[in-house]
Amino acid sequence: MSDTYILLRIDPFIWRDESLNIPEKILLNFVFSFTVENRCCDVDTTWIADRFGWNPQFVNEMINMMALRGWLYVERKSDGTRLMSINIPGRTNPCLAPTVEFEEINP
Repeated sequence: MSDTYILLRIDPFIWRDESLNIPEKILLNFVFSFTVENRCCDVDTTWIADRFGWNPQFVNEMINMMALRGWLYVERKSDGTRLMSINIPGRTNPCLAPTVEFEEINP
């Protein structure tokens, strides 16, 4: 377990949901802290496990379960890391790369 601290934004809707256990609420609020700022959470599973005193396999299973239950958007990158955000109905997933139009410049 790491000695460093984490500032965690607690969303009352998530915290009061009786279908979630405490580790799920902590994980979802951690990801929510990024999503509410329109940022994508790209923190490594091992980092999360280390900071919260959990086993990396437990974190992995919890992330997968939260995605299956529709709480999280999860996108796997080619290097094995994941991009995560909370599924907020009516709100754009901040992990989606914006479409950038470009103009060809002819010298």
